[in-house]
Amino acid sequence: MTIKEHVDVQQVLTKIFEAERTLRQQSRKLLQAPHGAVLGQLQTAFSQASQLKDEQEAELRLVCLTRLLRTVPGPGAIDLLIDILGHDNEEARQGAGFVLEDIASERLGEVRKGIERALKRLPVGSLALCELPFVILGLDGDVIRMLRPFLSHQDPEAVAAAIDAYVEYADPDAITLLEPLTQDNRRVQVNIESTDEEESVTIADLAADAIDALQEVASIMASEP
Repeated sequence: MTIKEHVDVQQVLTKIFEAERTLRQQSRKLLQAPHGAVLGQLQTAFSQASQLKDEQEAELRLVCLTRLLRTVPGPGAIDLLIDILGHDNEEARQGAGFVLEDIASERLGEVRKGIERALKRLPVGSLALCELPFVILGLDGDVIRMLRPFLSHQDPEAVAAAIDAYVEYADPDAITLLEPLTQDNRRVQVNIESTDEEESVTIADLAADAIDALQEVASIMASEP
């Protein structure tokens, strides 16, 4: 039989509130420093966290960094959030994605330019290239236009992610953009929901399936009064 340790809930809550209060106070103090110096230290902290073998400690630091970057102005902060979006840690990626969407609600142009820079600077295989199309879905902008550059990217996984995002966005206007990809025979790994297993498919197959799905959407829209 498991013996549960007695927990003083009120004391624990008090400590949590104190920790949050301290975090907010220190965050405000941090932003009183020159923004360039702050960003430089945050970039160093990201590099250090990425090298940690302790995954829980790395996650804690990365998630904390995403919160701090929400209040740091300038393109460097956007780029660093996108770098975190490419980290192996899922919670860190989710946090970075949420913060990017939050920033975009006030500074859409900055986030859009950050995505454009990411397409040029990130290496093939970066997880961020596969995450960004779904971040774009949460932005209040021209989604079809912002996704379009991903379709011509040299990373086939990024192309596949953009195709999935277009299907999720469900706008038949994307069909003409997807048609050229029906000749793309590069292969990617996709997760099959019914079996929860990965399968190798071509970009051409994904594009054809996406076009079929969007044509069905178009038919439904046409039949509505």
